[in-house]
Amino acid sequence: MRIDQITFTRFIAAMAIVVFHFGKSKYPFDSDKISFLVQYADVGVSYFFVLSGFIMIIAYGNKERVSFRQYIQNRLARIYPLYVFALVLLLLGWKLTARDGTKPLDLALNLLMIQSWFPEKAMTLNFPSWSLSVEMLFYVSFPFLFNKFYKNHHGLSIAFATFLWLVSQAVLHLLYTPLFFEPPLLTNLGFINYFPLTHLNQFVLGNLTGLIFLKIRHRSQSHDFKILAVLLLIVLTLKYNNHWLVHNGLLAILFAPLILLISLNTGWLSQLFDNRFCIFLGEISYGIYILQVPVFLILYNCFIKDLGVSGNVQFYFMTFMLIVFSALSYWIIEKPMRNLLKFKP
Repeated sequence: MRIDQITFTRFIAAMAIVVFHFGKSKYPFDSDKISFLVQYADVGVSYFFVLSGFIMIIAYGNKERVSFRQYIQNRLARIYPLYVFALVLLLLGWKLTARDGTKPLDLALNLLMIQSWFPEKAMTLNFPSWSLSVEMLFYVSFPFLFNKFYKNHHGLSIAFATFLWLVSQAVLHLLYTPLFFEPPLLTNLGFINYFPLTHLNQFVLGNLTGLIFLKIRHRSQSHDFKILAVLLLIVLTLKYNNHWLVHNGLLAILFAPLILLISLNTGWLSQLFDNRFCIFLGEISYGIYILQVPVFLILYNCFIKDLGVSGNVQFYFMTFMLIVFSALSYWIIEKPMRNLLKFKP
């Protein structure tokens, strides 16, 4: 099953992360009126985690069983070629800018996609790729969860997913509570931010959302105003949040109904998202996310740095070129390699 109107939201999340990394000081993102949104824009990664859990249920919900080998091969065919290409491009960018110091251990951990299991190594090399290391935990876990608990997507499946989500959510917040651990220590080590197990709650919540969707998908109708209400609630949460762990916990609870409502929606928002151009932007969002650092690095140091143009012009030009490069990578690398490497019965 494919839900086209949800695809475009991946592009929005990817662009929010690009703005977080490179556009905070650029107009209009430096405005007092919206800077609080930019401050938390990397929460798009949390959205990706919830959406990933949702999509897995939607994609495999009609199957009797998920083959571990076939599933892992297909997921790696989807993400690994562009992942490696982005890493090679980054190393090339470092070479062109005379930057040296790539450690063999960092390179090995990144190639194996296990860097986030070592929090002090999570942000080495192409730092956005830490989330792909987390996704690998989800991919390894999903066949077991589906075959044992989800495959019939009945009431017990929903109950189990709810229980697993609540437990993982509770554990996360206990880790973040000063009564049990000292947050600065954990944060400095990157434990809460990057360690794969501390993100499991978001993937499981996505699974739960997918199971609920399969139960009520026949109730599709216009949910435009409900979607706008949830978006407003997210904005207010970010504006007035003082201490909640929004990246790993609180906003995942709001992302779940947002994804569900968009998937069930038949209103004008869905008509806006469900067109060929928006769907294509969603399709190339993985490239936008994983290629942002090497593309910005090479463009800035090799072409833009000495032009004397303003920072705003630099940012918007490089962002446009990132989108173009991601589209080319999708056609030349991502899609062909996925078709070549995916499991063939």
